[in-house]
Amino acid sequence: MNTKKSIELVEELLQRTESLMFNDEEGLKEITEEAKMIIRNVFKHNNDYLRSMNSTLFYSLAYPSSPEFDRTIWENGKRGYISTFKAMKRELELFGDQDEEVIVEEEMNVNHNEKNVFIVHGHDEALKQTVARTVDQIGLNSIILSEQDDDGKTVIEKFEGHASDCRFAIVLLSPDDIGYKRSDSPEKGAYRARQNVILELGYFIGKLSRKNVIAIVKDDPSGQLEIPSDIAGLLYTQFDNSDGWKLKLVKRLKACGYNVSADNL
Repeated sequence: MNTKKSIELVEELLQRTESLMFNDEEGLKEITEEAKMIIRNVFKHNNDYLRSMNSTLFYSLAYPSSPEFDRTIWENGKRGYISTFKAMKRELELFGDQDEEVIVEEEMNVNHNEKNVFIVHGHDEALKQTVARTVDQIGLNSIILSEQDDDGKTVIEKFEGHASDCRFAIVLLSPDDIGYKRSDSPEKGAYRARQNVILELGYFIGKLSRKNVIAIVKDDPSGQLEIPSDIAGLLYTQFDNSDGWKLKLVKRLKACGYNVSADNL
């Protein structure tokens, strides 16, 4: 792609972002997907722009929140995108016509990236393996952090690196912990998912939007696994032995643009 055309595409992204209305999730999704496509094809030697976009938040992870705070987070996100797109445009204007060595990193391969599905899990090994193998069975790549090489990175660096290479996340909520209010007695404790699972659930909601995150809930024997109240708008499904959850997962993936079929199950 020539430099002039690349600049035109980035300029269009800038204009669309500047006119993006508050809480326009569909518009934000389109801008994000097109921007990442441009970065992968035009700036193959530089994934700093991808990292910048992936670290930009448009939704508050705080609870409780307020309309004013939500709008502030959204406007800050817009400014972050606009700053990134302006930097992209400036680089093209200054260096776009220069011949330079292009280093294509494996993780930037579009076909590989588009098939990656991140799986957040707790202590339930059987649940994790069942879901991961189902993802693999329908032709996608299940990304489980513990199964990836460290490459000398800290845990958070490793997490951010692999999370940035996925556009859909499956979060497994299993009854691993028991929690209760400080003022209550232990007898009032309720089963909960691990704290890191809830943290990563919030991370992916902010990073990918609710549409691209699904929670699979495996209840405790009493059927009373405590679900955070602020994810009421998140699509989640019960893990059941009749495998109905598999069909719901495939349906959700198809709605998010994945070419998958229940016939492969």
